[in-house]
This record gives sequence, C-alpha cells and structure tokens, in this order.
Amino acid sequence: MPGFGRRTPSLSPRERLAAAEAERARWAGKLNDESLQGLTSLRLCLGAMEGADPVAAQELLQHALADLERQADELRGLIVEIRPVALDQLGVAAALEALADRVEKPKLEVRTTIELGTGEGRLQPRLDGEREIAIYRIVQTAVDNCVKHARASRITVEVIERTERAEVAITVSDDGNGFDPAVEREGVGLMALRERVELLGGSVEVRAAIDAGTVLSAVVPSARGISLATLR
Repeated sequence: MPGFGRRTPSLSPRERLAAAEAERARWAGKLNDESLQGLTSLRLCLGAMEGADPVAAQELLQHALADLERQADELRGLIVEIRPVALDQLGVAAALEALADRVEKPKLEVRTTIELGTGEGRLQPRLDGEREIAIYRIVQTAVDNCVKHARASRITVEVIERTERAEVAITVSDDGNGFDPAVEREGVGLMALRERVELLGGSVEVRAAIDAGTVLSAVVPSARGISLATLR
C-alpha cells in the first residue's frame, strides 16, 4: 500500500520566487520547442520556394501550409494550457472534462467523476474564480505529472463537492510506476501548487510507492456563503 509522502512546509519568499522563475522557464522552453522552432522551419521552407521550379514550389507550399496548421494547433494547445477558455465561460467542470479529452490517448484512459454545484436539491452558483482556478491547477498539475513520469495506462480524476463540509475534495490517481517519497524530493511545481491551496485554507497530500502508482489528494474550502476572511 502506498505510503503518504512527506508534507512540505509553506514556501519561503525565496522559494516562491524560485517557483515562479521555474514556471516561467517551463513556458519559455515550451514556446521555444513547440513554437519558435516550428516557425523557423516554416521560414526555411518558404525561403526554399524562391527560385524553385513550379512543381517543387507547389510541393513546398503544400508542406508549408500543413506545417503552419500544425503550428497553429500547437499554439492553441499552449493557450488552452495557460488559461482554458472553458474555465471562464463554462466553469471548472467543463474545463476539467476538456482537459481529460485532450490528455486521453489510445493507450491512456482518463476517467472523470465531477460533482460540483449541487446541494439541498437545487443547483448552486459557480464557485468563485480563485477556487475554480485552484481546482483546475490541482488536476492539471497531477495529470501532467502522470503523463510525463508515471507511464500509466489509466488516470482517475475525482472532484466531489461535500456540501455538508463546505469543501471540494480532489483526487487524481494513476496505475503507473510510482516513486519512493523518502528518496525523491517534491518538485517546485507541486510546492507552488501546495502554497496556492494552503492560501485558500486547503491542503494537499501525495502518497506513492514504487510500482504502486501515485495518488494526489487535495481539499479546497468551497466558501459558499462563507467570508474568505474566516478561512485565512
């Protein structure tokens, strides 16, 4: 049975700056690898059309158009990853379903159970924006880690609002290779996520073991009808 990972104390100001810089570096790397390099390749392709015979020029044009469409798709993916439109327009439930659809592949199943916004037999208003963003980032960070490191075939996402406790419980688990919490340090991304959740009065825990998968569990106060000042 996986054991609970060690709990990390809140970040110091220096660690917060390091986390912010690491996040900027991550996005800079993505833009360089997925956008800038693609545009450079497109420029070279278009440059090769100059002086080419009509048949070769037509082939290069078709290649450039296909490359341009691919680059546009990758850029749209980056924009969605930074701030999904569905999160603002439709709410966190729709954004999480869209995230699962994007991640799912033939050899990777993503199961979702999302129960938000119901209580006392009637539909509740949406959570405030800060909480919706926190819930989305919790799931996004956990799913990204599963995809990058776990070698999993199945990811399970559960986001359940417990109205009687005025909280939202989030669980993301996978059937991947896991890790040893006693050996591997918590990454900067997870540390920054923990800080975000704790500022809302919530908590994050990770349990894992080698070859036994990983489970990230978090609780975020829903704050429906509760002043934020009472939670801080």
